[in-house]
Amino acid sequence: MLKIKNAKKKVQPGTRYPNDVRMAIEMDQGYPMTTTQDVTLEQLADEGKYTVKQIVDRLVELRPASRTGK
Repeated sequence: MLKIKNAKKKVQPGTRYPNDVRMAIEMDQGYPMTTTQDVTLEQLADEGKYTVKQIVDRLVELRPASRTGK
């Protein structure tokens, strides 16, 4: 199970919450976020209507196929 800080907070640009998303993904994967995950995080943060948990769940789906067994 993922450990997610501030899971119920809305992610918006200029706040610390995008970093909480990034930290949860990188700790789960064991390696830095992919470019696709990074771009998606920026787009979702710009919308400002998703929580940290919703974005983490969406980015986990974007994990590269070669690494999903981790």
